[in-house]
Amino acid sequence: MDTPVAAYGHTLSARQLIRVCDRAALGTRMQGDGRAYVSLAAVATDVDGAPLLLLSTLSDHTKNL
Repeated sequence: MDTPVAAYGHTLSARQLIRVCDRAALGTRMQGDGRAYVSLAAVATDVDGAPLLLLSTLSDHTKNL
């Protein structure tokens, strides 16, 4: 199945945008009461441009995941 050129262009643009970012907002719901919880998370990219979140087991957002 061939990928349309326009879709590839959007994919490439998104991957380039992610590569220049070193942090991202991560939103989760708190365990128990379900309130929204948003925090900063370190982010990197794999060789194919897929995002990698660097999370700590001590953080609330990781516990919420």
